[in-house]
Amino acid sequence: LTAPLLQALRMAAMAAEGKVKRLKVSCMPEASTRRCHGELDVSVALALQELLEITPNVEELSIAMEGAAPGAFRRLAALQPPHVAIPGSQPLLANCAALHSLRCLTFDFLSDDSIACFDSLGDRTFRLQSGKFSGIKQALADPEHALAVLLAKLGDDLEEFTLHVELETELRPFLAGILHTRLGALPNLWRGREALQRLAL
Repeated sequence: LTAPLLQALRMAAMAAEGKVKRLKVSCMPEASTRRCHGELDVSVALALQELLEITPNVEELSIAMEGAAPGAFRRLAALQPPHVAIPGSQPLLANCAALHSLRCLTFDFLSDDSIACFDSLGDRTFRLQSGKFSGIKQALADPEHALAVLLAKLGDDLEEFTLHVELETELRPFLAGILHTRLGALPNLWRGREALQRLAL
């Protein structure tokens, strides 16, 4: 996934004059190895933001990893001023909340940098029906905190919620059989979620 490719997609979206309703941007592995170059640099992060700015009426958005082995490394580069007010933050996920028609979101580059920006949103203001999020443990120091922030900001209309925090491929053999922290065990995280129909943690 490169900045020139996203810029070409941006030109196509501009020609659609705001009529784009579904947008899917995927990183895919090499067919022979299932290895995926999941390091999205600053130019790609900025190109993704520019793409969102010209698709304000999108209803389904996916920024995803497809076909990679579980735990495959991925990272969306953090930004520095003047692109962001807070050095080292990643605002793409938080900026999705400005897409007022957005109802279904898949975001596979969850990190502490993106959660920090997402936490600045008002509570229950991001009105999704379906939210699917994933990231690697290396990029999420506290998955329980990430879950709490996501649920605090997602609106009452949420019907489907997924959060997958994957152990890096290299660590899996060493951590087999170890009892991990119970993600989402606190009942107060789930208050007011009567609309929720599908849940995966």
